[in-house]
Order: sequence, then structure tokens, then C-alpha cells
Amino acid sequence: MPRKRKQDQDGLYRRPDSPKWWATYTDANGKRVRCSTGTAERQEADALLAKWKLEAHRERQWDEAPPHGFDELMVVYLTRLWPFSRPGTRHPFVPKAAPG
Repeated sequence: MPRKRKQDQDGLYRRPDSPKWWATYTDANGKRVRCSTGTAERQEADALLAKWKLEAHRERQWDEAPPHGFDELMVVYLTRLWPFSRPGTRHPFVPKAAPG
């Protein structure tokens, strides 16, 4: 049986361009997920990876969707998607900077 390539294995790794730990795992649909854990602490990154893998396992085995509240989804939107929007646009829920 051929060995898995290193980049195809689940786990944590560091990228040369980031001080944060990055995680790779297989989601409930069998797709490879690679994302930043958002932390430079190894133990915190390990805990987060374990949580993501457990959610994927539960969804795959028992069709149990992970609970996502509105607040959690907004944080994901504002931190991941909003920075890639067009320059000069402002999100309606982000307050304007106070005049200074």
C-alpha cells in the first residue's frame, strides 16, 4: 500500500509565512480542509483541530450538523470574507472610525 504524502496527512503544521499553526483534516464530505487555527499556541491549535475532526466525524457518522449560532457565523464572515471585498466599500455593520 502506498504511503500518504506528507501534505495529505491530518495534523498541524506551520507555514513559513505565518506565525500561526495551520491545520489539515478531512471534512464530513471527504474533502481536504487546510486552514489557519488563528493561534500561535500549539496546545490551543491541537484542541481546535480535535474539535473540527470530532464535528466532521459526527456529521459523517450520524448526520449531526455542528451547531452554529448567528454570532459565530458573523465572526467567520467578518474575519474571513470581508477583508477580500472591494477597496473603498464598508460593511453596514462595521462602525465608522471616530473622527480624530
